[in-house]
Amino acid sequence: MNNLTDKTFCLVTRSGIEMWLTPEEADLVKGIMRSGTGRAVEVDGELINLTDVVAVLTAQRADEYHKLKRGLWLCKYDEWHTKNQTCECAEARRYENHI
Repeated sequence: MNNLTDKTFCLVTRSGIEMWLTPEEADLVKGIMRSGTGRAVEVDGELINLTDVVAVLTAQRADEYHKLKRGLWLCKYDEWHTKNQTCECAEARRYENHI
């Protein structure tokens, strides 16, 4: 069974650990990081050293980050391609427009 979640932000650490956060948790982490007043924050019972946090990403940006880590690249036509794949989107679109 798939459960809906309100964890729509991804916290990424220097070591590559990812933790999904609610918007409220993300705001808390980002606020503390911006203020520079704290070095750690507790989220879901986990203590996170803020000096090891690389980014707090939206779900869409996290998805793009994961694709880039897997070697995919985004062409100017907004299509994802594998590492050594040549983009043929222009040709495909020209063909579709002539049908």
